[in-house]
Amino acid sequence: MTFAHYDFEQGSSIHTHFHPQEEVWQVIEGRLEVTVDGVMQVAGPGMAAIVLPNVPHSIRALTDGKAIVVDYPFREIPGR
Repeated sequence: MTFAHYDFEQGSSIHTHFHPQEEVWQVIEGRLEVTVDGVMQVAGPGMAAIVLPNVPHSIRALTDGKAIVVDYPFREIPGR
């Protein structure tokens, strides 16, 4: 597994992409617009967004906040 802690700023985003790992976004603070396979939902504190392997998804921060992102299996991140 790969665990990442993100501090995000309002208006920041992650472009539409996909990868072979399952991914879970756990929102700790703030609100995220999460689009998975063309369906947009808003996730806030205590909510999680689940992205199945190889499914297109993108993220946009509606506010400042924090999230934990888990990928399984382990995801290589270039430059880290």
